[in-house]
Amino acid sequence: MVRKKYADDFRLENVLDTNGKLKTKAVYRGKWFRFRSDSHVIERMKRIYTALAIISVLVLLSMLFTTDVMGNFWYVVMPLACNLIPVFFVVAGCWRLLTAKDRVTREHKDQIHDRLAPASMFQTVFALLGVAGGIVSDFRISAFGFGRVLFLLGGLVLTAAGLFMFLLRKNLLMEETAAE
Repeated sequence: MVRKKYADDFRLENVLDTNGKLKTKAVYRGKWFRFRSDSHVIERMKRIYTALAIISVLVLLSMLFTTDVMGNFWYVVMPLACNLIPVFFVVAGCWRLLTAKDRVTREHKDQIHDRLAPASMFQTVFALLGVAGGIVSDFRISAFGFGRVLFLLGGLVLTAAGLFMFLLRKNLLMEETAAE
């Protein structure tokens, strides 16, 4: 389904199907975009972003299921719970990146660069807040252990994954290209 924002990029055309019946079909007539970077850079970015997104999901879920190690304090759990939204958008942006061809529509362009950049930034911020909450939790209850260290390392990995994606965003910039 086409969202209203992108409705003007499509035009309805009547075409004959294989049975000879007249069907109305939406045909893209909007602007086309392509990556500014070379194809080998884009292929590398696809691998890097996919790996970082998978790492982000696995680390975030493992941290959410082990918050009892940190005492289930709100300042530990809330940043992690809030991080579900940016990580979801990172995964959605990576899916769009993986399915991108040489030319993409305006909607596809918006869902790659314009989605991944802010989502990775918010992932970094929320992960850092979770790490800070974990450190406060450590000092509040004066309990330092292996599980707590692993939890904080997971937060740092989540922070680093978001930061790397944010720093690599310039490789995903796109420019307008000819229609055909």
